[in-house]
Amino acid sequence: MMRMAPRLAILGILAAGAVFQPSSNAGPPSSVRPPAGTGTRATVEPTPPLFIDLRLDTPDPAARSGQAVARLVIAIDAGPDLRDVTLRLVLPEEVQAIDDPLPIGPFALPAAARRSWETMVFARRTGSHALQVEATYRIGDGEILRTRQGTLLRAGGPPAGRHHAGAWEVPAVAIEDEPR
Repeated sequence: MMRMAPRLAILGILAAGAVFQPSSNAGPPSSVRPPAGTGTRATVEPTPPLFIDLRLDTPDPAARSGQAVARLVIAIDAGPDLRDVTLRLVLPEEVQAIDDPLPIGPFALPAAARRSWETMVFARRTGSHALQVEATYRIGDGEILRTRQGTLLRAGGPPAGRHHAGAWEVPAVAIEDEPR
């Protein structure tokens, strides 16, 4: 029994050390951590100088009959000062806007400015229709940039299949079973 006592004592000390040891998930030691308030968040560079936000509001429940009607809200946000900003609404043939709300001709957009416009759009046929806004603008050093942003107008209800985490699952059909 005497011989087991030192072994049990050593085993107890090792177990206590493992329990009270600092966790390896605690992060880097304080000497490696950046001081508080120094901007520890990571950023993705470069940040686009112009951000376009498209949103469809108040879709009409009559969309199941084959015509979808919705209010398209277009908003732009500038990072730095922008000059010669031009916007163009790009719609497929089967989609029509009641009017074109976007400004005619180039305009200037000061830093951190936000502008928004809205219009009613409707689709004459069922399906998903891509609506886009294209922007061309000049940044401070004179370089001309172009960007697009889009959204979908869905007419006629959801497509066949099931929706999982932002993707549609559609059952497959064997090629031999397809009508020719």
